[in-house]
Amino acid sequence: MHSVRLFPERCHLVGVYALGKCQRLIALLRRPPAMTSPVYLHGALVGLTELYQSFGIEFGPLLPAPG
Repeated sequence: MHSVRLFPERCHLVGVYALGKCQRLIALLRRPPAMTSPVYLHGALVGLTELYQSFGIEFGPLLPAPG
């Protein structure tokens, strides 16, 4: 979180587990003052994140990571 505040204009790559840690990190990034730019997800993280969303948990704008 410190890095995001220190360098808001830069891309930040963070390694997370697909179940739980990924979604928790996204939720932390969205807490006020919320980061409103899209979060890019590796394909392995998309399915479980969509499952969380199907249960009503909102993560803001999410996009698949290119490449």
